Amino acid sequence: CAKKSPQTEGGGGPIEREVEKDLAALVSAHPMGESLAQMSLSLARQLDAGAGMMAAALNRELRQNLQALADMGVSGTSDLDAQLSTPE
Repeated sequence: CAKKSPQTEGGGGPIEREVEKDLAALVSAHPMGESLAQMSLSLARQLDAGAGMMAAALNRELRQNLQALADMGVSGTSDLDAQLSTPE
């Protein structure tokens, strides 16, 4: 699912390392899977760097990204497809 970026090779903080493990288990053929995986790694890096007052919001966003990836499964179908395809 997620490719390791140069910043994550051989390191990263504790949250980023755990997210990488989760992403490896959440393999998805869904076309948005890679983008969500990269966003999740970015959020994890921000949390590891010390998010201060934004920590709760970043944690929620990270959890939602990981849940969306888990919901996609291998088939690539999820409610996220419908949400993103529905005009506001």
